[in-house]
Amino acid sequence: MLAANQTDSDIIYSSTTNGLFSSMDQGNNWQKINIGLAGEGAVVTGLGLSSENGKIAYAFVMPSPGEDGHVIKSIDGAKTWAKTDGQINGAKYLGKFAFGKNGEVYATVNRKHPMG
Repeated sequence: MLAANQTDSDIIYSSTTNGLFSSMDQGNNWQKINIGLAGEGAVVTGLGLSSENGKIAYAFVMPSPGEDGHVIKSIDGAKTWAKTDGQINGAKYLGKFAFGKNGEVYATVNRKHPMG
């Protein structure tokens, strides 16, 4: 999954089964940024960036197989992450984040793998 920073077109984020990565040069170089992602086995299945503040990012994390996922937030351009109170019972995969005009964060979730 890719997410582009809408306030700085050089910045791109990618979530993979190997973690979360950022590029500050339009994808030419990538750096792993897993600080605060809930452990080495954590998998990011959703990623969203605020369109109004490019330093605010949300990710949906599966801490380990069989556990419910939860939402984490970064306020420093995805350098560090903190767990929010956004645990979503029974959710295994996040479909998409959306942001409201007044700072609301919305998410669609899947209880099963979207491809099967």
